Amino acid sequence: VRRDGTEQLVERQLILADWTKSGFQLPDSVVEDEINDRVRLRYGDRLTLTKTLQAQDTTWEAFRKQVREDIIVGALRARN
Repeated sequence: VRRDGTEQLVERQLILADWTKSGFQLPDSVVEDEINDRVRLRYGDRLTLTKTLQAQDTTWEAFRKQVREDIIVGALRARN
């Protein structure tokens, strides 16, 4: 299980590095749309999301970065 988790993290970082090297751009509007979808589907509202982030000891910026990376990884996996 640990090895699989490590392999997934390495694969994710390689995908993100490939995205950066390729010079692709991800509009902020795409990230914001995904955040709004996640808020609506998983949290109900931004206040609940904010409280969840606080309980997980994470920041809004870290959450936004995670969403952005999720979009990039999903797009490149779909492409390949």
